[in-house]
Amino acid sequence: MPTFLDHDHQHKLLISARSNLSQHLRELATVEERLIRTHTRLVGIDEKVPSLQSAMAPIQDRASVASALTSQLDATLHTTFSVIHIFESIHTIQAKCRRSEARPPQILGHGLLYGKVPSNDPTQLFPVLGFAG
Repeated sequence: MPTFLDHDHQHKLLISARSNLSQHLRELATVEERLIRTHTRLVGIDEKVPSLQSAMAPIQDRASVASALTSQLDATLHTTFSVIHIFESIHTIQAKCRRSEARPPQILGHGLLYGKVPSNDPTQLFPVLGFAG
């Protein structure tokens, strides 16, 4: 049979549980208020997204154009550096030939670099490069 102390102890446990439950309910109410405020802000942001996307479209288009131009510039610079490298190589060979006072080599097969054109046929001007007929 339950004694008075058991009953008193159970009563204290119930009061403590009720207090804890009340505290948790207050915390939940606070969380609910925060969620409602957050939801309101998110709805406002969601309503602004389409206009922001419209405003961003020209910027994205410019970025696409800039990216394409960058790729084209990179390709052009690569080609330009290749041409400069070839020019420097030819210039170096010419300088060595002039210094050695030897007969210049027939670089293009007919001495084209030194103004000697063998014929009027344009296909015969670059036989080494594979343009000969």
